[in-house]
Amino acid sequence: MMSAVSTMVMYLHGHAIAKLTRGQLWIRHAGYTTNTTKERLNGLNGVHIQQKNFIWYLNGVEWKDGYNWLKVSDFSIERFG
Repeated sequence: MMSAVSTMVMYLHGHAIAKLTRGQLWIRHAGYTTNTTKERLNGLNGVHIQQKNFIWYLNGVEWKDGYNWLKVSDFSIERFG
């Protein structure tokens, strides 16, 4: 018997910025480094985004590439390709 894999996606202005699949949370800002994007992502468990001098920091680490999906797990970040 096969089980279905469910994926939940959070959209902001038509762009996917978070997805939960197989118990893993993935995020990106999709090029929209706005206060609204930051607020929505900060509402997720394990995500803490701060901004200083127009640079975003995800869980204390400079977040340089928000166009690609990042897996957020126990405050560690892995790049998904």
